[in-house]
Amino acid sequence: MGGPTEPIPERSAILRKALITSGAIARKSLTSTCRIEKTTPSTIPVISCDTSRLVGRFVHDEPNPLVYTCKLQTQSVPWGVKMKPRIKVLTLGVDDLDRSLAFYRDGMGLETKGIIGQQFEDGAVVFFYMNDDLILALWPTASLSRDAKIAATQSRLGAVSIGHIVNSREEVDSIIRQAEQAGAVVTDPPHDRFWGGYSGYFRDPDDHLWEIAWNPQ
Repeated sequence: MGGPTEPIPERSAILRKALITSGAIARKSLTSTCRIEKTTPSTIPVISCDTSRLVGRFVHDEPNPLVYTCKLQTQSVPWGVKMKPRIKVLTLGVDDLDRSLAFYRDGMGLETKGIIGQQFEDGAVVFFYMNDDLILALWPTASLSRDAKIAATQSRLGAVSIGHIVNSREEVDSIIRQAEQAGAVVTDPPHDRFWGGYSGYFRDPDDHLWEIAWNPQ
């Protein structure tokens, strides 16, 4: 099937109601007829839409120049699925789960049920339930590495910083002191910042970096 390639017209309605199964043909009205050729069984074409522009191509079906064949890649995911703008779980890989539990629970005052999941291989984990349904998790680095199929790195410092916003300069000073007393290393004591706020940094026993900040805005 030869012929020139044209951009897909800016109308996605022709595809949204099309039932696509292996070998199926769906016909929807455009200016002319759109024929959608077979796809992988039990899948639906996933088409990125930006202001209704479809990503893909229509190819002329000769000898009739008004008939187009839609050429699209398919994936086994529902129509329109995309990542939502939220974070639910932040997992810190730790070398000593008991030590990290003591730092965050006893030293920093975060509430938790302690170590759970010990009945499972690589299941031992600690959860802290933070604000807005965020979960801060502590998981042994070896377990995380096996689960993610990666080689663990010992160079954590400086890759990521976690921000904790408070309501005053005094709170910044207090939490930095609390962390230091619990065993953290203060990397930069609290002071005024170029952006108009006040903050300080510490690293926890596993070198995860935290910034405690007050923003007057």
